[in-house]
Amino acid sequence: MDLVHEIENKLASKFKRAHSVLTGSGTTAIYLLLKALELKSDDAVLMPGICCFAPAYAVKYAGLNLDFCDISQKDGCLTPKLLELALRNNNRIKVVIGVHLYGNVLELDDIIKICKERGIVFVEDACQAYGSYYKDEPCGSFGDFSVISFGHTKILDAGGGGALLTENTEIANSIRKMLKTKKKYDSTLASSLSKKHREEYYAIQRAAMNDPQKRFLFGTIWKRYKDLFIHNINHNVIPKLNFLLENEGKIIGHRIKLSRLYKKLLNNCSKVAFVESDYRTIPWRFNCLIYDINVEALCDSIRKNGFDISTWYPNLANIYIQDNDRKLKNADIFEKLIVNMWVDETKDESYVEQLCAIVKKNLSDQKVS
Repeated sequence: MDLVHEIENKLASKFKRAHSVLTGSGTTAIYLLLKALELKSDDAVLMPGICCFAPAYAVKYAGLNLDFCDISQKDGCLTPKLLELALRNNNRIKVVIGVHLYGNVLELDDIIKICKERGIVFVEDACQAYGSYYKDEPCGSFGDFSVISFGHTKILDAGGGGALLTENTEIANSIRKMLKTKKKYDSTLASSLSKKHREEYYAIQRAAMNDPQKRFLFGTIWKRYKDLFIHNINHNVIPKLNFLLENEGKIIGHRIKLSRLYKKLLNNCSKVAFVESDYRTIPWRFNCLIYDINVEALCDSIRKNGFDISTWYPNLANIYIQDNDRKLKNADIFEKLIVNMWVDETKDESYVEQLCAIVKKNLSDQKVS
């Protein structure tokens, strides 16, 4: 048995799935799944307003319509109540992608029940939640299909790769067949395209800060970068992926340790609200909402001090749906307040202590109002 099949079997066993198919990325897995489902061009895929843009790209590459659901400000995830509201507003929705945002965990039982009652396919997006648990089972074990990722910044970052997990033999075989037609991940090309994509994204972000009407330009970027997001796995990443899987306990433990330290050091800050769920979660980054301060100015100040910080993600509904009557209230608030701080293996406790000291100083003296 080669290492690819060994890893696929290992993942299938871990997540108690009949099939595990390694792909070039989590985005590729979602894209191939949507193609394999043979949906109609006027069918829609629903996803939360706050999440990574990559699943939205996958939907667009598959030629389907996008719709968005509002989220809870507590954990950034869609809720059963908000899902039902979104489904009432659009009877073309055939697929729901439930995202475990930042490693936080959805209320899966109720969400899956809602989808089953309506004959809607539920896809569990666990790309940022490797190691998180819903009740007694790992995220990635639920729904009709689940997707995990080993790409850039993910909890197990092999530099690329994703997987589709399912009980559906027909769909798994269809995806394997389609994968054979996809180019393998070219690291040189990807590096060049990634740089161009990043530059274009942030150029639009800067323009949109001065003119919010230009946000719609975000919704056009996907057209130029399909080769960056849709591809077969590069077998050069397989040994690293295998190493990460064998050492996942240490990697996950480090993230938990740093996340707990952030929480301890920021716990008494009245302007900080932690973004967390009630389940056993593994943090993608340490995430919080910061009130009564200019968050972008705060982040600029922190970066000038040599520390990493981000404000992921923008409300995708405002990018892809230009309809003022369909605003997502919670997502609109969330995108203005969210801050993400690093917990990966490149950071240590001293880094967290210094960063938290800078955050607290800025909050205390209102230096970045």
